Amino acid sequence: MTIHSKHLTGPLTAYVAWPDDRPDAPGVVVIHEVWGVDAHIRSVVDRFAEAGYRAIAPDLFGFEVTLAPEALFAGFRAIQTLPPAERAVPEKVQQAIQVVPEEHRAGVMKLMAAAATGTKPEGLAIVKQAVDHLKEHGAPKVAVTGFCFGGRVTWAYAYAGGEADAFAPFYGPAPDDKDPTKVRGAVEGHFGSEDLGIPLPPLEEAAAALRALGKHAVIHVYEAPHAFFNDTKDAYWPAAAKLAWERTLAFFEKSLG
Repeated sequence: MTIHSKHLTGPLTAYVAWPDDRPDAPGVVVIHEVWGVDAHIRSVVDRFAEAGYRAIAPDLFGFEVTLAPEALFAGFRAIQTLPPAERAVPEKVQQAIQVVPEEHRAGVMKLMAAAATGTKPEGLAIVKQAVDHLKEHGAPKVAVTGFCFGGRVTWAYAYAGGEADAFAPFYGPAPDDKDPTKVRGAVEGHFGSEDLGIPLPPLEEAAAALRALGKHAVIHVYEAPHAFFNDTKDAYWPAAAKLAWERTLAFFEKSLG
């Protein structure tokens, strides 16, 4: 089997890969982390193609993320000190990130502004464009998955009634305002028990609400930290990543096959 890949530009900027022997391959939308459509996300797209799917990673930011990790993390920690209602107020964010080295502040603000649109209609519209692209190229069914920022967007797209047959959020918090009746597909999420930034009880409650409506919903928990699937970062947890990948492929095979 030969895998083809290319970068899309125009109305939809994305990285896409597909197997040449499956013109009617099911589709997978991969939503990136705060690092954008980087080498790691492209490798995940390639892995899905090797598993027999047409996969696409849409660019929700529109620019390359070149921030130093320590600057990004400092910015996120600073914003976490703000009350939730103030975290979307530019003036409050600007004040909070004064702890970030001056040369990185503009980049942090730019990234925060871009990330804030991910769960809004304009961000979810890009996800829908990616779903449409897959269907236009023959995918009979489509799944959406995402990591960290992308996990949050995956949840948001599902609760907005987004068109997909399966959703697999990785360590992304579910939105506070969630209507389980709008979720169209099955859900299996992947989270780390050592992820101090994402409490598990709200996720379990969300899954229980979906199951109460007769929907398939499972929350998988691993003894691992946040971002355990990213093999380019220090948080990578090989055993958890391997099991999560196996479970995701089995879930997609059942939901999309």
